[in-house]
Amino acid sequence: MLNSEIVLRDAYRLLCVFLAEQPLYDLTSESEKVWGGAKTSKEQLFLMRCEFGNDEVTHGLINLAICNRTNMEWKKKQHERDWPEKDCGLLTKNLKSPNDVVSLTFREACNKIVHADEVVATYVKDGKTRAFHGEMEPMGPEIWLLGQYGQNEWTAKLNVLQFLKATYDNFDQSKI
Repeated sequence: MLNSEIVLRDAYRLLCVFLAEQPLYDLTSESEKVWGGAKTSKEQLFLMRCEFGNDEVTHGLINLAICNRTNMEWKKKQHERDWPEKDCGLLTKNLKSPNDVVSLTFREACNKIVHADEVVATYVKDGKTRAFHGEMEPMGPEIWLLGQYGQNEWTAKLNVLQFLKATYDNFDQSKI
């Protein structure tokens, strides 16, 4: 069995990455919101975010997905308990049928995180969620996962906050 305290602490750390985004951008002057190219920011906290933010999110998601799946199987085997039935976003199973969108269940979210060929951070601007392409905006709590299963290319829009809530429920010892 996994140590639930360690896993939940990892979930908390990932939550903190997302919650720090807006304050970091609010702290940083417009002239310092640059990364790469000829000019680089001198704002140390902004630089750390640019250097490590995306990797921390990807690493945290993969780690939690593996821990969650392991715990789901253990709970099922040891206690005949099912995993949380939370929805964590939206799934398009086949991009050739883009209107065929279903809820992304917690278990399926774990699978998609582990098997994604690409993990895309997003930001929200003017009420629309968009993929990062070098923009200097705070990362939003939705991550896009892209991959392939058999002949079908799929995409998932993962609500990270819902995924973290389901992770908490999956490791809540009072529910065993």
